Amino acid sequence: MTNVEILYHKIITILILSALYTAGIGLFFYVKLLGTEEILLIKQSSRFVIVPLSMAIGFVISLVIGIAELVLFEKWTKYSFLKFVLYKYSLIVATIILGEICLFVLLENRSVPIEKVFNDLPNFIKSDTFIAIFIYLLVFSIALNMWEAATEYLEPAAILDSLVGRYKQPQEEDLTFIFIDLKSSTRLAEKLGHKAYSQLVDECFALLTNCLYQHKANLYQFVGDEAVLFWQRDFASKTAAPIHLYFDFCRAIESKKEEFMEKYGEIPHFRAAIHEGTVTATVIKSMKKCIVYHGDVLNTCARIMGLCSQYNVDILVSANIKNWTSTHKKYEITLADKVILRGREQETEVYTVRQLAK
Repeated sequence: MTNVEILYHKIITILILSALYTAGIGLFFYVKLLGTEEILLIKQSSRFVIVPLSMAIGFVISLVIGIAELVLFEKWTKYSFLKFVLYKYSLIVATIILGEICLFVLLENRSVPIEKVFNDLPNFIKSDTFIAIFIYLLVFSIALNMWEAATEYLEPAAILDSLVGRYKQPQEEDLTFIFIDLKSSTRLAEKLGHKAYSQLVDECFALLTNCLYQHKANLYQFVGDEAVLFWQRDFASKTAAPIHLYFDFCRAIESKKEEFMEKYGEIPHFRAAIHEGTVTATVIKSMKKCIVYHGDVLNTCARIMGLCSQYNVDILVSANIKNWTSTHKKYEITLADKVILRGREQETEVYTVRQLAK
């Protein structure tokens, strides 16, 4: 996924959240405020425009917060946690207060001279109406931020699956998994130190996330310097998305090699294993709920990953993957070996994959 595509994705997310914010403030005025004494004192002509005007102001407030999300909040993550929260929510609070003041001025100025409007402004700020709107918008802003944060950790489909109880009972699914692991991770951690090593892994996984969006992968988990992604098996076999994702990820790392060398004195390299089959999806209920997949597929994929070092190759795939990858002329598939994996009695064929020059 290019930077333009990432920006487009963020803008779409902000517009969706803005629409929710706008609808929320309109509903609030319609249900809660149209019957309050202060609103009823406004002339009928002004009362008629309260809801649409409040929605317009709400949309502007949400856009300002959304633009700040794009331009400022990302930069502020370099600050300490407390400073980041202070700066972020100070800006949100100031935007909400300014929006409320604008709404009051626009409504009152329809029937009252502007001088009197500003004279009445202190009384409005002290009023129950101002406080009610402020608390509602602040809580609603926090709720939308929580939803946005949740979708970054769990994609929207996973959240919806959890809400509707899809995995209340174990479900069998046909999935294709790819394990992606950093080579020479122990040596790199010792050389760079834990902090720089974590930054290196974080930058690599940021590049991987771009590829994840591009190839419609689902994130199962990050474990240290290893990522596990999956697709529905039918989609993976038709598109060869796991193979494409791995080589696109390698190209993304290669495109940043000068930056990696300058910052870390190393260019990271990743290896991968791909396997597919039927797994059982269920929800584990402990301190928090999480969706987990059980089955031989994951164990086999992990064992195949371990063979990459033994055969000194970057990627190994199972025979099932070889069958549909070989139909794509961009890749050359070669049998690496027939092995008996730990915990299995029958031989497993594993294949190397090489991307052909364009």
